Amino acid sequence: MDKRLPVWKNTIFNVAGALVYAVCQWLMTVLVVRLSSVEDGGTLSLAMAATNVFFTLATFGLRDYQVSDTGEFSPSEYFSTRLITCAVSSLACAAFVLLSGRYTGRQAACILLYMVYRISEAVCDSLQAMQQKAERMDYSCVSQLLRGLGLLAAFALLLSWTGDLLLAVAGVAAVSCAVVLFWDLRVSGRLAGLTAVLRPGRSAQILRRCYPLMLNSLLLTFMVSFPRDTLERLCGEYALGIYASVAAPTVIVQSAAMWLYAPMIPGYARTYEARDAKAFFRLYLSFAGVIAAAAAAAVLAGKYLGAWGLSLIFPSEVAARADLLVPVLWTTILIALCYYFSAVLTVARRLRIILISNACGALTVLLLARRLIAEHAMEGVNLTIYAGMGINAAIMGVALHAVLLRRFFGRGEGRA
Repeated sequence: MDKRLPVWKNTIFNVAGALVYAVCQWLMTVLVVRLSSVEDGGTLSLAMAATNVFFTLATFGLRDYQVSDTGEFSPSEYFSTRLITCAVSSLACAAFVLLSGRYTGRQAACILLYMVYRISEAVCDSLQAMQQKAERMDYSCVSQLLRGLGLLAAFALLLSWTGDLLLAVAGVAAVSCAVVLFWDLRVSGRLAGLTAVLRPGRSAQILRRCYPLMLNSLLLTFMVSFPRDTLERLCGEYALGIYASVAAPTVIVQSAAMWLYAPMIPGYARTYEARDAKAFFRLYLSFAGVIAAAAAAAVLAGKYLGAWGLSLIFPSEVAARADLLVPVLWTTILIALCYYFSAVLTVARRLRIILISNACGALTVLLLARRLIAEHAMEGVNLTIYAGMGINAAIMGVALHAVLLRRFFGRGEGRA
């Protein structure tokens, strides 16, 4: 078996690869406006938002559970389960798009092509969970570099040569599938000893254990996607294109938090299993400090450099809405905090707490979105996410300290 890398090396590799991948994804949203139109930018953003729910079904919230598994299920069982969820989510996406009657033919085609790309990401996610569990994030880094640079090149070349957004998205899907097949599958197969096994009974057990995580991921996705979908329905593709363009750079901030804590999850699992409160708290508090520092740096950069940066990369019609940037940054910080609390609670297997908090946040978004967006348009998207994610983070934060940190480590009552 390949030798484990120390946490600091895994963190560097994970951040480096994921940063390049996220920047390449973001540049796609820049190029579509530059090389085509704001309307095409809205169509691409619509495809991203429409596939989010089905991508969540494909991943089923398995990643953190798989990485923190101390031997209950095998890597092959997790992977075969992921293939099942990918197949089901693909069929569900196709049925929804084709039968809903909500989308034009061009929008439907873009969504379905983008879903192929999202399925490749879901398969890759399972394979990279094995690389993460083996503490070899250097392999994941290579994958992210190959996929990120490859999909950006394919998107840019096809869009500039043909002017056809659908062909460009098809190129992105083809590149991503090729890297997953010829790199991640081979690497993870060697690291984890993958075998061609399909055990429906074991997959059913995994899905039963993890369905709360899938619901949690679905609710988190809903809290972000539903306001954008509502904006497109009430204000049109143009408004969504403007908002998505301004918001695109901020996704890097949200993703950065996940890149930083991902290599720590095996450490959280080991210290929790060993009831090593000192080591667990050290990991928990150190990363909380990292989130606070990153949030402060991002907000300051957005406030003083945001308008200048947007004017460099986007047309004037997008740069004119630089006032949206800092509020969007605060939404991404809240989202990152929710994902972090969720990951820590998942290690402790407090899945019901996460489900309750996410359900409360999603209900808040459902009740407020239409009214706030009808009254405030693009600003209403941020206000809706503030409310939903704020409630979500507050419930998980209080529960994390009161139920997990005090009860489990404080009085040693064990898992609830």
